[in-house]
Order: sequence, then structure tokens, then C-alpha cells
Amino acid sequence: MSDHCAAPIVDPQSAPAVRLAHLMTQSSASSRYVDLVAALSEDKEKLFLRTDPHWNYKGCHVAYQCICAALQVSPRDDLLDRPFLEFDAPGALGNKLTPPATELIRVHCAIKDATRRSVNELVTRFNERGGRGPVRGSQAIYDNPSVEADPRRLLLFGDSNCNFDPTQLTGMFAETFREVHFVWSSSLDWRHVEETKPDILICEIAERFLKRLVDDRFDVQATVAARLRKR
Repeated sequence: MSDHCAAPIVDPQSAPAVRLAHLMTQSSASSRYVDLVAALSEDKEKLFLRTDPHWNYKGCHVAYQCICAALQVSPRDDLLDRPFLEFDAPGALGNKLTPPATELIRVHCAIKDATRRSVNELVTRFNERGGRGPVRGSQAIYDNPSVEADPRRLLLFGDSNCNFDPTQLTGMFAETFREVHFVWSSSLDWRHVEETKPDILICEIAERFLKRLVDDRFDVQATVAARLRKR
């Protein structure tokens, strides 16, 4: 990052997420947009992995708190205390170096009250292949019978910062709401939205995907069927 260099190598104000946030302040939909750049820039050393483009669990928790605040929902106050595994491994960027650059990675299981009701065939195949294969169109549904859970149904379209496993935002929201549906996609399937009938709809997208035009004709069922046909 530029803040570790003797002289800046990029203009941070030109970042896509920063420019989008500025444009959204001028939009009638500004109240429905949650800008995470400022919150995740306060302590980058502790909120992001060093060998991977993802935030870590603490960074995910910061994002979770910001979204809950925007929704006026009380966040769970015990998510940072959830059990975890630690191991030394290279992240997606560290794996591109020779030799690979590793770091101590901590993976939490966010759920305690919630259970994962189901996943679709893409998730099953992904797991059968040892964590390899396409993930766009992956789906997971979580239920939370706790009396403390918000009684509403949440539908979440997102990427690996959410995940179908309960290690990131999906798991945190599953601990917060009665029912959570997750779809791995940066595009919305409006027919799926109509069928799910969520009380709350969230679309999460990593900055690196902002260069891709959102597909208004995205069909999650057709996407899954096409990917399953490819052996």
C-alpha cells in the first residue's frame, strides 16, 4: 500500500470505491448505500490479511457493525469470541510468489445459535473437490430459532467476503436474523428476490469487482445448471 512507501504510488481518491461513494452522496439512493472504506481504513494492519485481498474476521466484524447500524439492527456483541482455527498458509496473493509468502490465518466459525439448513449442488461439488471449482451461483440458507434473533428474513447477494460457509458476513448475519439466504453473485436475480420475499435485501461487492457491469438478466438457477453440466 502507498502508505508504506516513501512516496505515494497511487492516488487513493481515484479508487473505484471512493469515487462510487462520492457519486452515491449525490444520489436519491444514498441512504441505502453503506460505504465501508473509511471504517476499514482506520486500522488496516489488524483488519486485513497481508497475503490475501480479503479482510480478516475482525475486518468482517467492522463491516458487519456498519451494515447493522445502517439497518438500525442491534448487532451481536459476542461474535469476536467465537471459536477459531489457526494455521500458517499463503493467501491468494502470497501463493503467487516463489516461494509462497505465508502468514498466520485465523478462521472463525461465526454461528452458535443458527444452523445451516441447506446448500445447493454447487456448494456440494465445491466441497467434494476439496475447495475447487466455480462458486458463482452458490447458495446457502440459515435458520436461527433464538428468541434474540431479529424475526426478519434477509437475502444476501455477495462474494467471498460473505461466503456460503459461516466464516464471514453470512455467518454473522445468520446469528442476527431468523432466516438468511445467501447467493454468491455480484448481480441480482430479481425473480429469486420475488420468490424469497426477503424483508431485507443486501448486495455486497468487493471493490475489485466494480469494473464488471452488473447483469440485470442474471438467473441463478440457469447459472447453476450450466456450471453443473461442465464436468
